[in-house]
Amino acid sequence: MGSLRGVAIAMVAVLALPAMAQSQVTVFGLVDAGVAVNKLAGSGVRKVYVTSGSMTTSQFGIRGVEDLGGGGKAYFELSSFFSMKTGAIIGGASQQSLFGRSAFVGISSPSLGAIDIGRGNNPSFLPTLQFNAFGNSGGWGPLWHATYFNFTQYPSFAGVDGLIHDTAWDGQVHYTSPKFAGAVINLHYAPGEIAGRGGVANWGANILYHNGPLGLAAYYQNTEVHSTGGATADWYSKPFDAGNVRVPANAPTRSRFAGASYDFGVLKAFVTWQRSLQEISRIGARTAQASVAIPVAGGRILAEYAHTRYAGPGAPAETLLQEAVIGYDYHLSRRTDVYANYLRSRNSQSRPDGYTAGVGIRHQF
Repeated sequence: MGSLRGVAIAMVAVLALPAMAQSQVTVFGLVDAGVAVNKLAGSGVRKVYVTSGSMTTSQFGIRGVEDLGGGGKAYFELSSFFSMKTGAIIGGASQQSLFGRSAFVGISSPSLGAIDIGRGNNPSFLPTLQFNAFGNSGGWGPLWHATYFNFTQYPSFAGVDGLIHDTAWDGQVHYTSPKFAGAVINLHYAPGEIAGRGGVANWGANILYHNGPLGLAAYYQNTEVHSTGGATADWYSKPFDAGNVRVPANAPTRSRFAGASYDFGVLKAFVTWQRSLQEISRIGARTAQASVAIPVAGGRILAEYAHTRYAGPGAPAETLLQEAVIGYDYHLSRRTDVYANYLRSRNSQSRPDGYTAGVGIRHQF
């Protein structure tokens, strides 16, 4: 912890320095806290608890940009996830990665695009975030749960794991193309850096298209080395049981996704499809999601449904996980909103259904 304090002090020192001409360093962040009650699927036990980051994970960071002339820029970002309940850092081995959310530096050009190096978003992140009504909600978003989360760690389900694991990769090189006819392409590559294992790497790409009310997205992602910065990194550092199949950490996963959105004015609709397969266990997951965001009385009604079918040689039968959530998000100002949500969860391997209901407040700075 001493080293973390030293880095934190260094951050404060950087912020205290006067900005140089044509360069800018800013502090950014988000705080999100609330109260909820839930009951696990297959359990009669209820609990009331304080939530942290249920609509968006609470975060703090600094970013900087320098004008290089001719439209070119140099930029960096360092940021952390943290708990509003305890103040503790979230993410990384033993939850000790100070910059577990992002840590990268790069350069950009209007004609050539941008390239950065460090820890940053992987190919799945932006398509998942942009193509469901609940965005990157770790507490309420059914698509988010199906994509990233180990369900044994989540209030609504027990016993099944998400296959992609993390939203970001360590030690990656990331290229973003210039926008062409409304489309942007992101290329990602992270060498495995595992001694004695050649040819191990994370790689993938996504394409994002926005033209007026229409949005389209797709990605392909090959994950062979799990990130050390994820909130579930400790769990993934150990082997786990998948039915009767023993799956080691860093089991390769192949994932693909397609999504679309359309803003009708009276509502914005989203649909997605994705498939993931763990190569060693041969456990596969197929997820379909549909959701809407409806502007009402200064806020938005949000509704989302997703179902995931898990199947593989280690499971006695196909497992179907279903989630449906409805909520209302009201903006008190441009940066502050309050929300109330109700989520229902169903697991074909256990009864009765689970649920989570809660309220919260979110502020961005």
